[in-house]
Amino acid sequence: MKLKVVSSLLALFLFLSLGVKAQSSIKLEKQQTRFFYGQLNLHGGYHQNQFGEYWDFSSVGPRSQLALQYFAKNRRILQKGYTRAFALASSKARFSLAFDKRRNDQGESEGSLYFQAVDLWMKFNTKWDRTTITIGQTAIPYGHNPSIDPIINFAPNLVSSDLGFSRDLGLFLKSPISQKMQLEFSFTSGGLLNQPLVTCENLVKNRVQHADPVVRFEDVEYRNTWLGFGRLGTQSYLKYEFGLIGGVGKINSKINSGTTADIWRGGADFSYKFEERFKFSSMITYGENSEINEIYKTVNTQQNVDILLWKRFVLRSSYSLLVQDQRLNKDANYAQVFANSIGYNISPHTKIRLNYYWEDFKRTEVNPTNVYIQFVTGIGKRP
Repeated sequence: MKLKVVSSLLALFLFLSLGVKAQSSIKLEKQQTRFFYGQLNLHGGYHQNQFGEYWDFSSVGPRSQLALQYFAKNRRILQKGYTRAFALASSKARFSLAFDKRRNDQGESEGSLYFQAVDLWMKFNTKWDRTTITIGQTAIPYGHNPSIDPIINFAPNLVSSDLGFSRDLGLFLKSPISQKMQLEFSFTSGGLLNQPLVTCENLVKNRVQHADPVVRFEDVEYRNTWLGFGRLGTQSYLKYEFGLIGGVGKINSKINSGTTADIWRGGADFSYKFEERFKFSSMITYGENSEINEIYKTVNTQQNVDILLWKRFVLRSSYSLLVQDQRLNKDANYAQVFANSIGYNISPHTKIRLNYYWEDFKRTEVNPTNVYIQFVTGIGKRP
């Protein structure tokens, strides 16, 4: 009898001790709010273009690069769960050092390193539910393009092909207007930080010159450019997404170097998501560029399909078309890109992809074809 009582008391003591220890560990453990992450992207393979067939680093899609990212959350907001009026909720800084290897007009190899600010922003929560204000450099609300595997995405970016950039420096607002609808708006600088901050050129020896690295700090020149964009559409967590997009502004011209262009765009985007296994997205826009007493009409469209197989393999197919000319007819200048990819997720931080690109340009006789191997790996923690 005494042995039974002693055993019961020992069992009760152990249970209480473990309970106190567990509570102590819960109280002492703090939620992580600072995240450092480094990422390496290697991308290259087979090229076939007007210079013949050769093997080299990628000249389309993401360049081989090293990226460093810092992300921070406001611990007080996480603990409270709400914002009384207006408070900094999170911030992000992401910089990349990219290696650009290409052939010039004479067919000679050229190589450069570019140091650039990719993301550099602060996000503020407000007392209104899900209403945020972001200040800094981030993606403009030019349509939605959800992807199963967005990290260093290989697919062509319709926004960059159209405007020359997809991220901009300025003010961004996001707010719900009903249970299922939300409004996104941005007023930005028109591509001020689109160019690299530091450039290192002449890294490759060819038949004309020796490798003679030259480091240059780029002058960030502001030409009174600006850009306003907005999207009215469904919430991003819904199975079906639909949005109307529009924008107007003054940006640096892609056609006439050293000049600016007054632009406007209007269009729509649609996407369908089935869990994390299948995603389809489509976007189409129309607009005009007015520059040097000439008006260029432009039509852009892009369709993407993502499929996840066996939790490891990701298949993606993408088609984009950019038509830009003074007249939209059968002789209009266009550029279209068809891209396919099959990827394997080795781990949450490491991926390998086989990417295929086929490009078609109106005024070229050769359609460039590229088959690349892409390896992406990272170290650290992401939010």
